[in-house]
Amino acid sequence: MKLVKRLLLLVLALTVGGFTGLGQAQQGFPPFASVSRGVNEANLNVHMTIPIFARAGRGSVPFHFSLEYDSTVWYKNGSAWARVPDQEIGFQSFGWNYGPQNIVGNLTRVASSCGGKQYWDNYAFHDPNGTSHSFGTSVYWSILCSWNADGTATDGSGYKIHLTGSTTGTVTAPDGTVYSTEVYTTSRNDTIRDTNGNYISTNPTTTGCAHPYLNYTCNLVIDTLGTQVMDISTYAQYPRYFTYTAPSGAAVAAVVSKVNYTVQTNFGCTGVTEYPATVNALVD
Repeated sequence: MKLVKRLLLLVLALTVGGFTGLGQAQQGFPPFASVSRGVNEANLNVHMTIPIFARAGRGSVPFHFSLEYDSTVWYKNGSAWARVPDQEIGFQSFGWNYGPQNIVGNLTRVASSCGGKQYWDNYAFHDPNGTSHSFGTSVYWSILCSWNADGTATDGSGYKIHLTGSTTGTVTAPDGTVYSTEVYTTSRNDTIRDTNGNYISTNPTTTGCAHPYLNYTCNLVIDTLGTQVMDISTYAQYPRYFTYTAPSGAAVAAVVSKVNYTVQTNFGCTGVTEYPATVNALVD
């Protein structure tokens, strides 16, 4: 049986009750969560990690890459059910988190306005495991109005952010690890660096890609020694390839494919509009 079909059963069984009264969907495992067998008991979100490749590295930044899945895929947006926003532009997730953000994390933000001018706040850092850490409305950016580029996560995790632009910034973890990251995008030029300067970086390029398509980039993942540890294709169509060198020296690719399915909700909550029947590409 296809993996997505098994996971959809979990979605239906475990997330309906967890959304009652929920203002914002929380994926991953937030700080101080009560977790039992991969289930966040506060909202019944099921988090799964599917390891793809790992290898030792210098310092405290060994390389490991996994596909992450969260069963929380719906949230109540006003008076209607909506999909949890994708963490990577162009890649409909429906709970799946896979791409460069699984290595270096990523930022999300909410568009607002300031006297009719463009303005962003509610920045959040999504760590490589997919857990979001919000900085609330205390961190905001607008070239034409004002900005506050620094803040601390509101969830007690200890993460600190410094924005370097409306879409880029650095996030420092409590242990001193620094994530130089950006608002979700497919071509990533980001770095995770420990306190001794050891790092892993993602480098967008159109040359040397293991699975090139037209002029689309891939992300080459490089470590402190200058070694390429993974090649991640970025073309939004499928299949998507995650290529690495096996211990045998052979190039091996983990492949994520998708199939179109018609998706709609039927939660039956009074006063909340259902998500209409819509064709979506789901991991298959």
